[in-house]
Amino acid sequence: GCEGVTPAGTECEITTTLYDQFGNIIPLSEAGALTYSVTDGLYSEATNMYFADNVGTWQLSLTTGIGLSDSITISTGHGAMDSLEIVPSAWDLTADEVIFMNTTRIDIQGNRLPVSLPLENWTFVSDGAVNITFDHPVQWIPTGLGGRVITAQYETISASITVNVTKGVMTGMALVVDSADANDQSYSLTADETLQVKAKATDAKGNRWTIDVNWTVSHPSWSDQSVLLYTLSDETEFMPQLASDIPYMIYAEYTSGDVVFSESVSATVSEGILQIFTMNSIASTGDSSTAYNISADEHVDFSVSLSDGDLNALDASRLTWLFEDLNSGSVVDMTSSFEADAYHWEATTVGSYRITAFVVNADGFNYSKQVDLSVYHGVAVSLDHALDTLSEDAGESIDIAITGTDSDGNTFPQDVEWTEDGTTSSRIVPRADVGAYTYQASVAGEHVMVYSTPGATNTFDLSIQPQMVVAYLEVALSKTTVDQQASIDITVEAKDMFYNPIPVPSSARVDSTGRGTVKELGPGQWRVTTLDSGPQTITVTAGQVSENLEIEVTGTFGGFFAAGGVLYYIGAVLVGLIAVVLLVLLVMALRSGRDDDDWDDDYDEDEDEPAPARGPSGPAPGTGPSGPAPGTGPSGPGPSGPPPQEEEKEDTSWMVEHRVDDDGTEWAQNEDETWYYREPGQTDWIIWED
Repeated sequence: GCEGVTPAGTECEITTTLYDQFGNIIPLSEAGALTYSVTDGLYSEATNMYFADNVGTWQLSLTTGIGLSDSITISTGHGAMDSLEIVPSAWDLTADEVIFMNTTRIDIQGNRLPVSLPLENWTFVSDGAVNITFDHPVQWIPTGLGGRVITAQYETISASITVNVTKGVMTGMALVVDSADANDQSYSLTADETLQVKAKATDAKGNRWTIDVNWTVSHPSWSDQSVLLYTLSDETEFMPQLASDIPYMIYAEYTSGDVVFSESVSATVSEGILQIFTMNSIASTGDSSTAYNISADEHVDFSVSLSDGDLNALDASRLTWLFEDLNSGSVVDMTSSFEADAYHWEATTVGSYRITAFVVNADGFNYSKQVDLSVYHGVAVSLDHALDTLSEDAGESIDIAITGTDSDGNTFPQDVEWTEDGTTSSRIVPRADVGAYTYQASVAGEHVMVYSTPGATNTFDLSIQPQMVVAYLEVALSKTTVDQQASIDITVEAKDMFYNPIPVPSSARVDSTGRGTVKELGPGQWRVTTLDSGPQTITVTAGQVSENLEIEVTGTFGGFFAAGGVLYYIGAVLVGLIAVVLLVLLVMALRSGRDDDDWDDDYDEDEDEPAPARGPSGPAPGTGPSGPAPGTGPSGPGPSGPPPQEEEKEDTSWMVEHRVDDDGTEWAQNEDETWYYREPGQTDWIIWED
């Protein structure tokens, strides 16, 4: 019986059989007394049952009274589980250490079986971590301090152990302010407040415990350690007195073994309640005041001082800066930009302004200061002009207004210096208002006007037209001494009252004494052909202006006869005939004395008459006559040639223009611009019609 492995705590049946020498079963009683023995476990002869106890391989032996014996081997295995045992390598450890845990299965007979539990069988661990390595005991790595419970389960049975964890080796120090870590933290407080700091040691797992440390305070302007309530304790209280933007450094120092730990917190201390406020200002002109009158090119720098009752300087950034336009009443908060500009105010737009700084202290009291500023325009950096017109007649005036613009864009009337065509102008006359001028037009033409200040310049062009009224005449003669019947060319230039050249009007005329004839060659051009010898006068008339010029006409043989008329020519013929007769008689006398002599007598007499100047030919201008001649025009026969001196001179007062064509046709125009003509040999004037 008891084949295989019998679990501890269970029974198995044993059967005893007696055989003879031939293998026949015989009654057991014939064996005599039976004696059983077993190396482990219990055997009951009454029940023939074997009770397994300890795990192992055991021998069950039998001896009989007749001397027979036998034995069997019984294997006992682990029985039903009764408990789980967890045994740590140490029950007390530091947070820096680890423990190894062996687990054992114990059955109901107390047989022990070491078992390895997988990670999921570790059902509860207070903190830390379980680490399982193959073929090694389970490892537990602690974290926190104090008793730590570890629970595992095998089959259906759980077991727990409690180990005690103490702090590890100190690896750091923590400063605590208001229950929060404060290492390297910065705090702000007023001179009326305090800062409480505590010190804690820490191990590698972050466990903390209280330690007494050395406390010190450091500041560039403060060395008195009395501002610390304790200098050797697990905590201290910082009680500042001097306000400072530079942080106070509060240090905690502790030595553990050979290691020195040091940590710090910083605190900036602001001032107490505001009680004193001063403001100063200075303009770029060097003036310091609370009311300024400056140009838009200037600036004002401000400085302020705030302090508490102990003269601790307060931060000026708590001030609010207002900029008020006194003309419009608008108010703008300029705090941000003004602080960014370091309290530097640049004047820009012309006007009246007020800058106000104010602050309300903790008690609700308002402190304020203000500065008034009146800004006028700066120096012109550009110039502009406004004119009535850019084109005008001589003798008229042009009003000019000059505007300057400063670097801030303010525009304003601006006095300037003037040049005209590169030289100082005498035609620019200042008016009473600033930047106001009058240009007295006189010289005709295109004029470049330049006006400037030391910092700016500009220019414009003026076009001045002459007056079309003749004030002066300039007459040039091609010669002043001529022979009879010779011609003199006359060039006439008309000038207005400012001596500007103007076109010679069509009504201009030229008259000559000594029966000289006048032909118009073109605008401002005439030709006078002389007749009588001696001093003569040429008169040029345009409008109300006349010029008389004296010439000398030298007598000639031909001119003598031309001036004398028909009788002079008849007398000349008679004298010629007498001369011919005398010459023939002389020739005949000479031939009678000298037959061999020949003589030639060539006599040529050429009479050159100056060609008349080319006058207008063809039809009159498009403004020719379209109606009858005016009542002031000619009504009878007109002159047909140089009249005898004894005849009455023709009335030409109605003519505003007169000229003669190359074919001898005369043209005349009256004040109504009606044209008349008469052909050579005619005496009456005829209206010309298109």
